[in-house]
Amino acid sequence: MGQVPVKIVGKAVVGDYIVTSGNHDGLAIAVHPQDLPTVDFSKIIGVAWQSTPEDKEVDKSDISVEAFEELLNQNPEIVSQIFAQAKTELAKRGFELSKYPELARMMDNPTPYLKKLHKDPSSFQLLFNK
Repeated sequence: MGQVPVKIVGKAVVGDYIVTSGNHDGLAIAVHPQDLPTVDFSKIIGVAWQSTPEDKEVDKSDISVEAFEELLNQNPEIVSQIFAQAKTELAKRGFELSKYPELARMMDNPTPYLKKLHKDPSSFQLLFNK
């Protein structure tokens, strides 16, 4: 885990997740962990270590840069929700997950697979073995 300064738009409170603004402008926004939509989980870049002043529109603030595994360990239910949604979407589009048993296992229990993929991206291809 490390610490970096980030330009945050709006108010941030210690413990808020810091996510990219989504505007390709180099800015971030703060979101309380309970208010973070599932679809924004992948946008998390860190956690606020200090609160920002309420009267500033944009403020530079130090955040902790969470290790990928820490985020997975702290949010297993969100990770599972994301993969359950993806599995449903794949089925709607006619993707036959049963043809790829390892990928199907990952969709049902994603966290250990994501940790492995993070350490060894080349293992991604193994998910598509029939």
